Amino acid sequence: MLLAEVSLGVAVQGLEAHCKVSGHPGIVKLIGAYTNDESVYVLTELCQGGTLSTVLKGGKLSDSGVASITTQAASAISHCHKLGQLHVC
Repeated sequence: MLLAEVSLGVAVQGLEAHCKVSGHPGIVKLIGAYTNDESVYVLTELCQGGTLSTVLKGGKLSDSGVASITTQAASAISHCHKLGQLHVC
């Protein structure tokens, strides 16, 4: 199945939004994006230490660990909002 134009448009909008919010330490840096007839490929920086999901599956976090993650996430979301971008999971 070929990548529908509407899907490509949505992908491009998402990538443009990502570029607008780049530069915050809590937001993964976008290195590049490429397309073919079927897919969109997105190249980002390597995030060492795993995903937040991996960290949360690792067991109980300390209070300071929870506070750190919450503060970083709130800062990144605030950065997006200040630039007129809505963060959607």
